[in-house]
Amino acid sequence: MRDIAIVGMGCRFPGAGNLNEYLGILLGGEHRFHSVPAERWDHGVFHDPADRRAARKAYTDQVSYLEGIDRFDAAYFRMPPRRVRTMDPQQRLLLDVAREAVQDAGWERRPFDRENTGVYFAMSTADFMYLTPDPMDMEPWSIPGEQLNMAATNVSQFYDLGGPSFTVDSSCSSGLVALHEAVVALRTGVCAEALVGGAYVNLIPHSLIGFSKVGAVSPSGVCRPFDHRADGFVLGEGVGVVVLRPLEAALAAGDRVYAVIRGIGCSNDGTTDGPMTPRSKGQRLSLRRAYADAGVDPGSVGFIEAHGTATTVGDRVELESLQRVRNESGAEPDPAYLGSVKALIGHSLTASGMASLIKTALALHHSVIPRQPETLPGPEADPAAAALRIPDANVPWPRTGSAVRRAGINSFAFGGTNVHVVLEEAPAGPEPAEQPEPPRAELFLFSAGSAELLADYLDRFLDHLAADPGLSQASIAATLAGRELLKARLAVVAADRDELVRLLRSAGTALREGRTGSLGDGVYAADAPVDAKQRSVAFLFPGQGSQRPHLLADLYERFGSFREVAGALDAVARENFGVDVLDSVYGEGADSEAGRERMKGTDVCQPLLGVLGLAAAHLARSCGVTPSVTLGHSVGEFPAAAAAGAMDEAEAVRIMGGRGAVMRRAETGEGGGMLVVQADAAATAELSEGIDGVWPACFNHPRQTVVAGMPEGLAALAERCAAARVSAQPLAVSNAFHTPLLEGVRADVRKDLEPREIGRPADAAFVSCVSGARAEDPATLRDLWEGHASSPVRFADATLAAHELGARIFVQVSGGRSLLAMTRRTLGDQNGCHYVALSGDTPDGGRSFLSGLGQLAVLGVPVTLPDDGHRPVVDLPPSPLLRKVHALPPFPMPAARPAAAAQAVRPGPAVPASAAQPGPAAPAAQPGPAQPSTAEESHVSEIVSLFREQIALLRAAGAGAGLPPAAGEALLAQQAPRAVPAQAPQAVPAAAPPGGSAAVRDRVCEQIARIGAFPIEQLTGRTLLVEELGFDSLMITELRTSLQGVWPALAGGLTGLAKRPAIDEVVAAVAARIGVAPEVPAAPVPDVAPAPVAVPDAAVPRQRVAMETGIESWADLVEHREFMKGIGRNPYFIDHQANISSTTVVEGKELISFSSYNYLGLSGHPKVNAAVREAVERYGTSVSASRFLSGNRPIHHELEAELAALLGTEDAVVMVSGHATNVSVIGHLVGAGDLIVHDELAHDSILQGCHLSGATRRPFAHNDPAALEEVLRRHRHLHRRALVIIEGVYSMDGDIADLPAIIEIKNRHGAVLLIDEAHSLGTVGKSGGGVGDYFDVDRSQVELWSGTLSKAGASCGGYVAGSRDLVDYLKYTVPGFVYSVGMTPPNAAAALAALRVMREEPERLERLRSNSELFLRLAKEAGVDTGVSADSPVVPCIVGDSQQCLALANRLFDRGISANPILYPAVPEELVRLRFFVTSEHTPQQIEHTIGVLAEELRSLSS
Repeated sequence: MRDIAIVGMGCRFPGAGNLNEYLGILLGGEHRFHSVPAERWDHGVFHDPADRRAARKAYTDQVSYLEGIDRFDAAYFRMPPRRVRTMDPQQRLLLDVAREAVQDAGWERRPFDRENTGVYFAMSTADFMYLTPDPMDMEPWSIPGEQLNMAATNVSQFYDLGGPSFTVDSSCSSGLVALHEAVVALRTGVCAEALVGGAYVNLIPHSLIGFSKVGAVSPSGVCRPFDHRADGFVLGEGVGVVVLRPLEAALAAGDRVYAVIRGIGCSNDGTTDGPMTPRSKGQRLSLRRAYADAGVDPGSVGFIEAHGTATTVGDRVELESLQRVRNESGAEPDPAYLGSVKALIGHSLTASGMASLIKTALALHHSVIPRQPETLPGPEADPAAAALRIPDANVPWPRTGSAVRRAGINSFAFGGTNVHVVLEEAPAGPEPAEQPEPPRAELFLFSAGSAELLADYLDRFLDHLAADPGLSQASIAATLAGRELLKARLAVVAADRDELVRLLRSAGTALREGRTGSLGDGVYAADAPVDAKQRSVAFLFPGQGSQRPHLLADLYERFGSFREVAGALDAVARENFGVDVLDSVYGEGADSEAGRERMKGTDVCQPLLGVLGLAAAHLARSCGVTPSVTLGHSVGEFPAAAAAGAMDEAEAVRIMGGRGAVMRRAETGEGGGMLVVQADAAATAELSEGIDGVWPACFNHPRQTVVAGMPEGLAALAERCAAARVSAQPLAVSNAFHTPLLEGVRADVRKDLEPREIGRPADAAFVSCVSGARAEDPATLRDLWEGHASSPVRFADATLAAHELGARIFVQVSGGRSLLAMTRRTLGDQNGCHYVALSGDTPDGGRSFLSGLGQLAVLGVPVTLPDDGHRPVVDLPPSPLLRKVHALPPFPMPAARPAAAAQAVRPGPAVPASAAQPGPAAPAAQPGPAQPSTAEESHVSEIVSLFREQIALLRAAGAGAGLPPAAGEALLAQQAPRAVPAQAPQAVPAAAPPGGSAAVRDRVCEQIARIGAFPIEQLTGRTLLVEELGFDSLMITELRTSLQGVWPALAGGLTGLAKRPAIDEVVAAVAARIGVAPEVPAAPVPDVAPAPVAVPDAAVPRQRVAMETGIESWADLVEHREFMKGIGRNPYFIDHQANISSTTVVEGKELISFSSYNYLGLSGHPKVNAAVREAVERYGTSVSASRFLSGNRPIHHELEAELAALLGTEDAVVMVSGHATNVSVIGHLVGAGDLIVHDELAHDSILQGCHLSGATRRPFAHNDPAALEEVLRRHRHLHRRALVIIEGVYSMDGDIADLPAIIEIKNRHGAVLLIDEAHSLGTVGKSGGGVGDYFDVDRSQVELWSGTLSKAGASCGGYVAGSRDLVDYLKYTVPGFVYSVGMTPPNAAAALAALRVMREEPERLERLRSNSELFLRLAKEAGVDTGVSADSPVVPCIVGDSQQCLALANRLFDRGISANPILYPAVPEELVRLRFFVTSEHTPQQIEHTIGVLAEELRSLSS
């Protein structure tokens, strides 16, 4: 653990935009000095070369600065441009360069221990903050944008790194001090990996003037370390980042190692003659410590990268220190070279240590010592005295007496903090093979931020390739595949360098011409991947007829994983049926006439297709291609089912081998055949009419039907087809498959299927070609497969079903492209479909497979290369981001002032210009984005906005008759901070949106672009404000305010705006709010919101914080009182005067009730009531203690046993509250460092539990297993534990979670699953056992089942169930159980009795199902929008407007029906609904009456 490897590097230095260019500058040996760029500041004002002692001037204008420091890819780093504008360019550059270092390490897509990765950065100055000297011009992000610590934490946040993250400052040695901190942390286990970096960018003239005052910078404008002409350094800039890992771990992971940090020493000069005067004693101390740490002699190094500032004192003291330390051992030190990169790029202060470290690591890695510019040492500082010499040319690194090549690096600083680092070459790798491997096809994946950048990158890549002829093709491919693919993508398959160069040149030309898609020769390109929702993959498996000699032989020979799976499955076929599949297809006689004939036999052909098809599917999965749907043609059905998880791969081979043998035995001497007719089913039937012995066997696509039957019948059909000029071609098959001629094998096939283990497809949706539809039930699968041989293949229908299930990328895993052609013909002009083959017609060395992977990668599927041997990362130019200009504020040049006055002014704090203006009024600011004065004010604004929205809603619904028109407004105005209005710019009329949403969209996008400083063309309807544009609560609030400025009608609030909306949702919310009126009243508003105005302190009295002393005066309570004044007819807290079943009584009026959870009518059941009375008599009304102590009662154990039996778990525990159960259990089981992934519609109890836990929380799209998979793929490896939380039946929408898919996903990612069964226990499943019962899954596959007893359970309280050990652990540790009183006896008795009645009276559940189906069917027939409700008693009526929803609830109430309204913000405005809870006690007449009234009132509201 002591040796630390440098495994990745990235940099920006003058003239070098990346690591490769930096190496070029080092080897070129030419300095990069120039005058101060005009875009920094007007240096002429500060430059006086004639006066070395000018008071406020610099005597030099020569610097070494970076270019393009204002360019940054905000979108890639998920930052709004407005934030980037307020961000120190040093922060931007470190984030950018850190990405390149991580990419260079090959870690972008490889897992590493993110939770234990630290970030150690070095920065010392914050010039950027001086570009905004007036504090009243600051923006919300100004503070984090200026803070030095944010440089490190930005990287931690972007990469989700959990190790230490901070910025150090020791002036010029800061970079290597940061390295020292990281090395210590890595050695002691504080972190497992680390990013170390430093940056310096000079934005203001202060440093140049300050260094001129002390004579540190060169008057001649040239930095000459260790030269008798040296007169100081040139001020430079730079950024460097390295990636570190313990050497042992790096070698085990196969990392490319640039160099090894053997030792590091840090010291301080202590007492010196001044803060900038170096001291040899302190420097020697750092060297001794470093070599002692490394355990090597200081004289053993072959190269020393000196601090080398080119100052007379500095160079002399440094050489003295080196000489004394190198000679201390008494032995003659080995000759060594001495250099300093400052001679080329100047002194980059806090980045200088990184410049030296990266230079030295590159020198070790490339075995070359870079040259220094011409250096003429003098007697005062002669390197020869320390056995050192200056390299005047690039020299191969000579080996000295040392066993390995070794180097030392010095970095010193003002203030006297010194660091020395000892580097060694990387350990020798394995010796190259004597005979290089023959060329073979490789997949090369390139990407960039845009197609234009990609074309330019290809040119740079080709130059790099030409400069390094030794680069391995395989290593280049592996390095590129390990990178995160950017927006524009290119995939190329090439077998040798010449082919690669040819294809890349051609692709570059195509990209510049705007051509994408398939570019020929297996080359694919795209401006952007397809939308994530369009990436669902379907695997297609071919049937009989696709077998041929040497099928997939290239994959078998090249890829070990394919060979391993094929071998294992071949063994299954040999052991069970005596068929050697691999010999039949790859053996010596496979391509003979006898071999081909043998391969036609079903006993060989069918297991052969299973073995090879499943091996190909396994290989594809290992490369990241995961299907969401599988289907096959004919016997391709069986590997497709196995790939979907309906059975394991070996069982599929047994089924195929068994049925193949049965069919082989059933063949008669007469035989049969098959004829492919190029006509649709109707035309084929007409052609076949009257011909005996022929039947339609395969409906392949709308224009192709396969007919099978007896030879004479097929011959007659062929004649008719010829006469009708319809193409008809015979197939080389051994029988008339899929016809009644094979009905005789049904019994034998059934017998063979009986012992087979067939389950519900768990890995993907499976579509059967027998039914042409999705098939899930194991019994159904057996029925289909029993008749498979004699039933026609409905492949066209299966294709359509796959498309309906979401498949858009159709992948044929073996057998060429035959099925893709059928699929394309069937889907016709369906947009967004893509067709990918993973094999060719003949073996081609894996080229077709790799080409298919490349096509998938370009489409957006996260593919990886197949594992066919270790291929190390190599040095390649970084993938270019789409960096755009985010202009920096100009340096505020000082105003001219008289010389005498200037002499009298002492340095002091900057005074805002506005404060110096005479007169009572401040000038108006230029138009700009309005900002809340503080975050606190923003929060108040949101509360005020929501309060007003609610008041307006209830008034509009007729509920606010008693509320004065402006009630609450005065109070709120008193609380709001006082605003000082800007001088209004010229007002323009706010144009009413002219008919339709297009104008609304334009104005909304204008405001979003203005607030976030985005180019408006970057915004699309699907763009997410929070996740993609980086909007936070401040910006969302500002958006609300600005939209109200455009549309005064929104002044009451934008109730339809979700918390994390897409632009489409914002547009829809605005459109819904302003209604369908053709015009919105115009009002004069400024075209752009005015910026805050700088006002002298005297103009505005300083406000005090208003203390709220008595709780009755707290704003929350006051606002609530005002809110309640506005409610005349309160839809909440209604008193029901009787037990609610199918009816209720309110104010003496009987209503049909759909507002109760009494699903089975068990609340009020005589047996339940009797049990409660008995429990009270026996145990009393309370257990009066925690069950942990003395609150346990036998009735608790009975209830828990009953629950466990119903749920199918080992044990259960009951608690006093359903809500508290989730909160306490979730908050207890996981914590900081863990991950919770939950459905986005999760109940509040789940969200509160997440908050309590402190775990990272990530929602996934509602009831979308693919979205869950994606969240886990991205985040699971970053956390210790992962908890997935779903609900059985979702109480808002009434849909049921896709439990089998979710179980499979959570198992694949090593997560734990919790299901909240609040609305599914007692309502779904054969026995009412909830969603586990509904899907009949193995209950042990779900770790935690929770729920409430207050619904079908006719009681109150919650429960959690699972394994016996888990429940026992929870009983002793969950705070909500241990520290709460036990469930009351009457509640326990009620729940226990309800569960028993549910078991004794199963007809209640049957009635509930029947009533639910009736309600849903009638509602749909009546045109009611019921959303996605299915198979549950929860049925919404989506109204989409809060006012109409309240009105509808009131009208139903008046007509004798009780149903609860669910309003914004409980659901988005467009999903506002009434929610109906159907019970077993409702009569069909009540349901029919309710739907009739509901439909009538809906029509009345919409008319």
